[in-house]
Amino acid sequence: MQPYYFPFVRRRGNLLEGLFDYRPRNEQEATVVAISTDWGASWIFRGKALALNPYCPWDATDPDNLNVNVKGTKTAYGSSSANAADNGLGHAFAFSTKGKQHVYHLNRADGHIDSDQLVVHSLNHGEGFSLFGLPEFGYVSPLASGGYPNLESTAAATTGLIDPDAILGSVHMGDKKTIVYVSKNLSPEIRTFRQTRFAQKPRLSR
Repeated sequence: MQPYYFPFVRRRGNLLEGLFDYRPRNEQEATVVAISTDWGASWIFRGKALALNPYCPWDATDPDNLNVNVKGTKTAYGSSSANAADNGLGHAFAFSTKGKQHVYHLNRADGHIDSDQLVVHSLNHGEGFSLFGLPEFGYVSPLASGGYPNLESTAAATTGLIDPDAILGSVHMGDKKTIVYVSKNLSPEIRTFRQTRFAQKPRLSR
């Protein structure tokens, strides 16, 4: 399945739907949706959204994607720590509260990963696949000169999570929904965790 990582899979009628973290080394990161009619033995691509890089590699044979083609100009990419490489939005997880669906991502940009709140986008109901209507790109640019790591304008964020890395699951508790998530604390300090519940809807901030 490489370069597809960190699957989120759910049943939709007689099908399985999967959201995958598409991440070729130093080149791209995007969320890809696919369906399976044989319980996950094989997958059919249905769409891609919230991608990172609109540029083509300067040298298609370079596995490290050190440079990209920006309007005909050779531009440092994988060789520049200021640019995105493959550090985009990853670890997708989708669920609904009070009839509204959202997809949650980890912001993997340097200085943001495992410290920022999770990035949130609203999903559309009734479409053929879950990513319909989401922005094509998750950032204004993969280049620092173009504004990276600023997120595109429709992105919202959770509140109250501590160093979140990914949501693992959710469970109903009466009229509330409780999530289980990974907190990835890279500092030695000890933090106190509290229970985070989504009642009416996730609390978002822009």
